[in-house]
Amino acid sequence: MAFARVSRPQLAEAVALVERLARRPEDGYQSALLDRDRRVRRFWPCLLRSITFRGTQAGRPLTHALRLLAAWEDQRDPDLSQAPSDVVPRAWRRFVIGQDQTIDRRAYTLCVLQRLQDGLRRRDVFVERSERWGDRRAKLLQGAEWEAARSQVCLSLGRQTTAAIELESLHRQLDAAYLRTSGNLPTNEAVRIEVVAGRDSLTLTHWTNWTNPPTCERSAKRWPICSRAWICRTSS
Repeated sequence: MAFARVSRPQLAEAVALVERLARRPEDGYQSALLDRDRRVRRFWPCLLRSITFRGTQAGRPLTHALRLLAAWEDQRDPDLSQAPSDVVPRAWRRFVIGQDQTIDRRAYTLCVLQRLQDGLRRRDVFVERSERWGDRRAKLLQGAEWEAARSQVCLSLGRQTTAAIELESLHRQLDAAYLRTSGNLPTNEAVRIEVVAGRDSLTLTHWTNWTNPPTCERSAKRWPICSRAWICRTSS
């Protein structure tokens, strides 16, 4: 397979463009990105041809979408019904999926581009043999080396040596937090339950609308100065 040669200045320009496009203003992010589709098309096909992205289990839907997009590059009218919709977040759905459930190719491509950057930062998606964007798991101890170091590593981190015990502890913490929050709902001024379209809807009132903003017991400061105020109120 022949690969297009990309100069260092062209690559730097493409990276800078992705960074600018990926910044999320409060309003109109998707619309602004769609307006710049032609600029994205300058490097997007080359990116798909030149780099193979791999993924963890959480990143597999995204890598599947990338493979489909690469296969569609040479097709004028591809079958978009095969596009995985689980990579499309709620903010993108009205741009990507039409009322007749058809997929908009341009919007889907730009949505995947945004999710790709997020996936690279979370390490759900990686590039093999890349120093910066490689698979972090490849540097972990494996097999006999890990078994020999497991006890010492877990002891230094204050963790149990088996995942089952750690998960059980997290389960108890989550259950206790849920019960505390549920028990405080009737007296929590920041929350109200409304019936929307026949279903109960939990609504959080913005702090500026509170007649008596909560005070954090730890810092004695009012919201939003203390970022823990709402947590303290709902979980204590």
